[in-house]
Amino acid sequence: MQILVSGLRCATRLHKRSGGCYRDDKDRLYLCHRYSGMKLKEIGGHFNIGDSAVSEAGRQFAVLLNKNNKLKKQIELVRRQLKF
Repeated sequence: MQILVSGLRCATRLHKRSGGCYRDDKDRLYLCHRYSGMKLKEIGGHFNIGDSAVSEAGRQFAVLLNKNNKLKKQIELVRRQLKF
């Protein structure tokens, strides 16, 4: 898990705060939730949030991706770089 999140940290850029956590945290949360196969509790432990917050952040980020093609392309680029 640490390697996955570290790789995601290197592959995503820092952004301004947008709510409870940095947007790049939401990027990493989404990618971990979607592709890592880890349990929500494990992902939440790494980000110091509850498992339901991981699920909700992933859902909200997926909605954002559907509305924002530029962000969708950026996430796809990160996904390809990490070979998910």
